[in-house]
Amino acid sequence: MAVLNEHPAQSSISWDVIFTSLSAIVFMFYDNATQPESDLKVPYELVVLSAIATPLVGVQSSVGMYLAIREGKRESREQKEKRELEDEKEKKKG
Repeated sequence: MAVLNEHPAQSSISWDVIFTSLSAIVFMFYDNATQPESDLKVPYELVVLSAIATPLVGVQSSVGMYLAIREGKRESREQKEKRELEDEKEKKKG
């Protein structure tokens, strides 16, 4: 902790990194917990892994991974719904 308060410029940057990391971790857990559809939830293990990795790889990597997984699930669901609609139209034609 002494290093954080050694120089004002270093202190400012260090605290920014700490609060940004904590905010990102809170965001990932909160966002995942409040997803209305269970099929869009990121597996809890991956959220925990992202939280643990945040101090090691940085916010941009851990949150980026989390968002990529979440959006991949969303896109997968939309493609599935689209295929189902196309199958229904095909059955009505045939």
